[in-house]
Amino acid sequence: MGKRCNERIAYHEAGHAVASCLCGVVFRWVEICDPSRLPYSKVPHFVAQELKRHDYNIKGDKIKILGRVKALRRKQRFSDSDDILIWYSGPVCENIRFRDSLLMSYLNSFHELCYVEESYGNSDYHWKWVKKVMKQPKIWKAVEALAKELLIRKKILYAEATKIIDAAFFSPEPCPE
Repeated sequence: MGKRCNERIAYHEAGHAVASCLCGVVFRWVEICDPSRLPYSKVPHFVAQELKRHDYNIKGDKIKILGRVKALRRKQRFSDSDDILIWYSGPVCENIRFRDSLLMSYLNSFHELCYVEESYGNSDYHWKWVKKVMKQPKIWKAVEALAKELLIRKKILYAEATKIIDAAFFSPEPCPE
């Protein structure tokens, strides 16, 4: 995978991981996956066609899963707002970092966003709310720190991820001169 693709995945997965920590949801690890060891995931035909135009790893109407935050338990229970924040945070962070069109960020995370829309509806409102949360300076600093570390290490366990997030989140702000 190219450098830009890896960077996009790192910011996407870092967004999910930071949002999970903000909501108190424990995960096993966050990683940029080796595409050779993961299966393809089915996406709608129009999404596959659009992603092909952007050189994504597409096979028919299936796309490789390129990153993930591995949940500790399959059916963790948390509030609707936590659920929305965690699901939307990946594509939102991708959109913030790369300033893509909204369409491109939606296409990259179609399966995640379909789940949220089916469950909660009103996707524009949720997108704007999550973007406002994730753009807060300390939260964005944590996303950037975790994404940069993911680009180096490829896989980070929960304990290490929380140390990186906490160090970024709680670091003192520089004093104005």
